[in-house]
Amino acid sequence: MATLQLQKYLEKNTIKHPTALLHFERQLTDFEQGVLFLCVHIVAKTERAADGFYYLNKSLVRAVMCQESNQDYARINDAVRVVSKTDLQFNFLGEDRTFDDYQAPLIIGRATSKKRGVIAFEVHPRIEKLVKDPRVFARLNIYFISALADVKRGYSFYALFKDFLDRTKSTEISLDYWELRNYLGVADTNYPDFKSFKRWVLKPLIDATNSRTDLNLAYEVVKTGRKLTHLKFTIKPQAWQLQLFEAEHAERMVTELGKTFDGAVIENQAAPVQIEATNKTRVALIDKCVKIGVTSKTVERALKEHGEQGVGEIITHTETRFKKMDSKGETYSAKNYLAKMLNDGVGVKAPVEREKTEQARQKLAKRELERQARTAAQEVEDTLKAKFEAHRKHRADELLEQQTATAIAELGERVAKDLPSIADYRRRWKEIGMQPAKLDRRKATDKTIYGAYVVREALKMWGRADDLDFESFKKRVLESA
Repeated sequence: MATLQLQKYLEKNTIKHPTALLHFERQLTDFEQGVLFLCVHIVAKTERAADGFYYLNKSLVRAVMCQESNQDYARINDAVRVVSKTDLQFNFLGEDRTFDDYQAPLIIGRATSKKRGVIAFEVHPRIEKLVKDPRVFARLNIYFISALADVKRGYSFYALFKDFLDRTKSTEISLDYWELRNYLGVADTNYPDFKSFKRWVLKPLIDATNSRTDLNLAYEVVKTGRKLTHLKFTIKPQAWQLQLFEAEHAERMVTELGKTFDGAVIENQAAPVQIEATNKTRVALIDKCVKIGVTSKTVERALKEHGEQGVGEIITHTETRFKKMDSKGETYSAKNYLAKMLNDGVGVKAPVEREKTEQARQKLAKRELERQARTAAQEVEDTLKAKFEAHRKHRADELLEQQTATAIAELGERVAKDLPSIADYRRRWKEIGMQPAKLDRRKATDKTIYGAYVVREALKMWGRADDLDFESFKKRVLESA
């Protein structure tokens, strides 16, 4: 639920996809399918540049495909290359009044510019014409590419039913079981029985569609004799919200859409789009669970029952269990385990336990604040002491320049008495005739004699109180600050 404002923008700017273009070879990865749909959006919403190319920006792919941290230009280029070798298959669902049968690739040429972060692509003229003026179409929203980007086969599964609903207005469709598997790119050797197909493919797709999109799906098995042959789906439109986006991501997505579509997606570009404030804690909890594979509906239900604090406790408790099982080498399904914990409320603390935890947290927080205060005070003290030492040497230099030869001679005698019984120090002091001006402060011995003894005796003889006493110096500095 990133922002109602962004949702309204997206609702106004759905794309009319020709039915045929929704169905293509499922050897494509989910990322490649997302890139293909983005390319179709660009063709549908923009015009060719003067050089004959359409342009796909890396930043747009990253924002829509939830790849914010991925800087890999080569991966996007490879996806476009694969798409250019993929034939789009018309009439997967039968007659659509466009063609009886036709197959061709969308992209027939491409050019790259890594420096600019763009990929230019040329489009098959027949398909370009069909995309720009579709006679039979489905209204698809670019948001759902992003909403389903982390769900394997997610967008193609959603598009199949959205296509059918928009094209026929019917809310029921019966699909051949093996044709559906083929459409989703599930090989015959993978999940060969319906039980495994249902658990690992069908249920996750239905859960994601129901919790993240504008469709709600339900199905029943249809058998011919004792053999499963079809799946009958019921499709119901439903209200949808931007529940996977945080405000910052929503802003980036809006910006990138505006750049690419030049006002077609964002109205009044002169005025910057303001994303409404969101409950970041709630969004973060949902997002964390969804990334593990738990449906947002499950998280919302737990939030309603246990609140944000309770769900946070469940997640923390579950993560601790994960670490223990990992250390023992136990196998488990993180998605199913967390979903069960959320449904059962395992890990939610009792009020008394929460109070103890809060008291302990406050105690630790107080100690940390005290530690930080002590550290800050010590840093101030150390800085002042360094300034005090620098001040003393500077004052000693000033005072020495003002003294007569007699006064310097008296200082020399005082320093000689004050010097420790270290042969090098006493020999050096006599060697220069007890004259401070003859000390070479680049040398260690001379530097020590001057800084530790000459400065001290000079300030004792001629200095002020704040030249001798650190506390007096500190008071003067702080008062003048």
